[in-house]
Amino acid sequence: GRGVPADGARAVTLYRAAAELNVPRAFSMLADLYRRGAAGIPADPAASMQWAQRAKDDDPAAQLIIGENYALGIGAPQDFNQAIYWLKRAFDGGQAWAGYELAQIYVGGAVPENPSEARRYAEAAAAGGVAEARTWLAEHPAGSATK
Repeated sequence: GRGVPADGARAVTLYRAAAELNVPRAFSMLADLYRRGAAGIPADPAASMQWAQRAKDDDPAAQLIIGENYALGIGAPQDFNQAIYWLKRAFDGGQAWAGYELAQIYVGGAVPENPSEARRYAEAAAAGGVAEARTWLAEHPAGSATK
């Protein structure tokens, strides 16, 4: 916790109470906990996707989780077109990490490679504070191989 001792069970109780009030961020927090299997919640990929879907229109964090779940095949069949769609929404909503994820998809071979899009998203993610994107850009200078 911030300013208080961490208490996973209490956090889950509060997230569930907020979810009952239809607070989108509570849905995405529960989705993340179910995906990771944290705070006393067993990992449950299907539940992760279900919770994230409840906030898909309102919460960029939920959109990020949905995009990552599709990219990895967690709680849904792997689908890179869906992953790109949701990651772009998350990125547009301010989730810098989604830009790094998009960059990886665009050079990872799962979709037709697009090095210029990969670089554009990696640069934006780096500007948003994503250290992994800065590292990737340093390892892949403009005009070099992108993988």
